[in-house]
Amino acid sequence: MGGWHVMLMARVKSKTRAKELLEYINKHGYASLSELCREFQVSSATMRRDLTELDERGLVTRMHGAVKSKIDEQMHEPPYAERINMEIQEKKRIAQRAFREIREGDSIILDSSTTVVELAKLLAQSTLPITVITNDIEIAYILAPHPIIELICVGGYIRKGYYTSIGFFAENLWQELHADKLFMGVDAVNPEYGMMNYRIEEISCKKLMLKHSKQHFVLCDHTKFAASAVLQICPSSEVDLLITGAELSDPSAKMMRDVGLRLLTV
Repeated sequence: MGGWHVMLMARVKSKTRAKELLEYINKHGYASLSELCREFQVSSATMRRDLTELDERGLVTRMHGAVKSKIDEQMHEPPYAERINMEIQEKKRIAQRAFREIREGDSIILDSSTTVVELAKLLAQSTLPITVITNDIEIAYILAPHPIIELICVGGYIRKGYYTSIGFFAENLWQELHADKLFMGVDAVNPEYGMMNYRIEEISCKKLMLKHSKQHFVLCDHTKFAASAVLQICPSSEVDLLITGAELSDPSAKMMRDVGLRLLTV
């Protein structure tokens, strides 16, 4: 009877851990085996068994020494050609407000984002003597002819259908760069998890941009507050100011302010 009870408790504990493990993987999008062993305080052999079970059930994707969320593969991200024209007037207002945060002599990072593209267009018409670092080849194209702006374009693998540089070469260059201000785009804003993104390929570079800049500005239209994405870029506490459109509903704005996000609607 005692042995049966021990086995039953072990199975219950295993099922509970599997549920928490799946939630952890879906929240972070990607996790290494060693990270999961530390988080759940189990041996690598036990963790491999848990991951194999989740993989066989079609809930995660096993990789060498790591695991990836299946939800990320199922998320719908609008094509760039559609995104560039969505909420365009709102994006222009957001960009105009963000432009006021830039001073002469600043070094700034312009993240790959359709809203940040609008900010780049304003900078292209300005006479600000600044340094711009970007991972977006369209933004680089917009600013390259500028006679005063010093431009650094972070190269790497260019994501298909988009203008974003990602991967090993981009990540290594971000390690060497430092800026006063970051203007970052996001795919979703979540009251619990903060700034979110669809694609795992972009997360590493975004985290490095945050690490290597002093002030963090997020530019996003109001639809991002109703969007769903499973990969956390950073918690709201790491954002100095989020600028969005006045189209954002009052309850949504209040919810984000209640969790400590400094939010400005324009």
